[in-house]
Amino acid sequence: MYFGDPCATDPACYLTDTEIGLDGKQEHILEITREFRDEMIEIRVSDTGIGMSPPVARRAFESFFTTKEIGKGTGLGLFISYNLVTEIDGTIELESELGKGTTVIIRIPIRPKQDSIGGDDAERNLLSGAKVAKEDNG
Repeated sequence: MYFGDPCATDPACYLTDTEIGLDGKQEHILEITREFRDEMIEIRVSDTGIGMSPPVARRAFESFFTTKEIGKGTGLGLFISYNLVTEIDGTIELESELGKGTTVIIRIPIRPKQDSIGGDDAERNLLSGAKVAKEDNG
C-alpha cells in the first residue's frame, strides 16, 4: 500500500489513469502532468473524452454554462476554477477537439502577489474595521 504524493520528488510529474472497457479495449485516458517553468507551475489535465466544439469551449468558463441536462450539472466548476486561478495571478485555458478530448492548462506563479486572496493587510484591515465599528457602537 502506498501513501503520499507520487509526485513529491519529481518536478515533472506524470500521472495517468486508463479505463478499460468490458471488451478489453482502452476507452478513456486521464493524464495529469506538472512541470516547473519560468517561475510558474504548469499543470495539464488531459482526457480522451468527447471533446468540445469551438463554440462550447469559448463559453466553458462562463458561470452557469453547462451542456448537461437540467439537474445534472451546475456549470460552475470551470467558472470557479477560472476565478481561483486568476485571483493568484495564474492563467487557465482549454485546448479541445471534438472526438479527441480536452486539455485544461493551468499556470500558477510560484510566488503570487502578496495582496492576493486577502494578502498581508487582510487581518489588519479586518481588525481596524472591527475597532471602528466597536467605537461607533459605544
